[in-house]
Amino acid sequence: MHTQTITHTLAATGAGKQRRFVTAAGAQAGAATKPLGVALVDFEIGQAFSAHVVGVCAVESGGAVALDDT
Repeated sequence: MHTQTITHTLAATGAGKQRRFVTAAGAQAGAATKPLGVALVDFEIGQAFSAHVVGVCAVESGGAVALDDT
């Protein structure tokens, strides 16, 4: 079985952790922000980093995530 994945490279506007949701602006997503994808690596402000935007990957959550959360 093959799973299609797509990644996107972002310029970090804030620091973030691997396997956490990130925004289109290049920062770690918070509870009230809409994520673009999941960071593949830890990142610091000004660094380029890649994020999964389509496909399946491991995610580390800072709290509970309910089904159909928006």
